[in-house]
Amino acid sequence: MQSKVIITIDTEVRNEGRHIPEAFERYVLGSDQPNNYATLWLADTLKRHGVPGVFFLDVYGTAEFPKASYEKLCEGLLNQGHSVQLHTHPDRMYDRARLNMHEYSLAEQIDIVREGISLLKRWTGQVPHAHRAGRYGANRDTLTALKRNGIFYDSSFFFGRENCHLPFPMSNDPFDGDGVLQIPVTVAPIPIAKLGKEFPWWTRRLWKRYQKLDVNSMVAPRLCECVLDAYGKVPYIILFMHSFSFSKRTAAGFVADQPGIDSLKAVLQLIKEKSMPVVTFDPVLADFPDYDKAPAAALC
Repeated sequence: MQSKVIITIDTEVRNEGRHIPEAFERYVLGSDQPNNYATLWLADTLKRHGVPGVFFLDVYGTAEFPKASYEKLCEGLLNQGHSVQLHTHPDRMYDRARLNMHEYSLAEQIDIVREGISLLKRWTGQVPHAHRAGRYGANRDTLTALKRNGIFYDSSFFFGRENCHLPFPMSNDPFDGDGVLQIPVTVAPIPIAKLGKEFPWWTRRLWKRYQKLDVNSMVAPRLCECVLDAYGKVPYIILFMHSFSFSKRTAAGFVADQPGIDSLKAVLQLIKEKSMPVVTFDPVLADFPDYDKAPAAALC
C-alpha cells in the first residue's frame, strides 16, 4: 500500500486574540507584523515545496471579523493550489457558552453546517466536500447534520480525545461512520509519564494514550518517526497544524515558534526524500465514490 499524506491546517483566530479588531489579520493571515508566520507564510511554504494543504477554515469568525478578509484568504489559497474545507467553531457565531458541535441539537447543527457551506460557496465558488469539527467536538448528530447538507467526508475523529464524542473504536484507517466516511486524525501511541518521568519513546506501543501527528505536539525526529511508522500501513496519513502553529506572541511582538517550524521543515524534507504523495481530499472522493451521494450544491 502506498500511503497518501494529507497536510491539514485548522485555520482560525486563536482564543487569546478573538476580541481584538485586527485579530484575523494578526492570527490568521499573519500579514500585519514581522515574524508572524501564519496562513500566508504557510501557504507559500507548502507551495514552494510543491505540496498542497487542506485549510479547514473556521468561517464563523465572520460574526466578529470582516467577510472580505475571509474571501481574500480563500482566493489566495485556491490560487496557490490549496484546498479550503469547512471547520466548525459554532461558538464564534451562535453561542459563546457552547464551544463544541456536540453541545448543539441536531436541528442547530444542521443550520450551522448549512451556514458554513453557504459562506464557503460564496467566497470560493465551490462547495466544500470535507469537514472537521473544532476541538474535534463532533458527535453522531454532527454526522447526520453533514449528511443532511451533502457532506460525506469528515476528519473529526480523534481517538482517545475526551472532547471527541464520536464513539468509534481506534482506527487510523478510513471507516464508515453512520454513512459519513471518516478519515481519522492519524494518531500514534505515546508513553505515559509516571512520577514526573516519561517512559522511553520505544515503549510507546505498550501504552494506550495517543497523540496526533502535530507539528506542535511532536519534536521533529518523533514526528518523522511516526510518519514512517504509519507509511504503507494506512491509505492516508493526516498531518495536523494550526494557522498559528509557527509563531508566538510575546510582549515585544511575534517571535518564531522554532520547534514547530523545525518539525514542519523536517516532515516536508522526509516527504521529499521518500517521494511520498501529498494530496487534498479530492483523491479520497475518487477512492470512495459511493459516499458522494448528494452534492451539497443542490442543498444551498
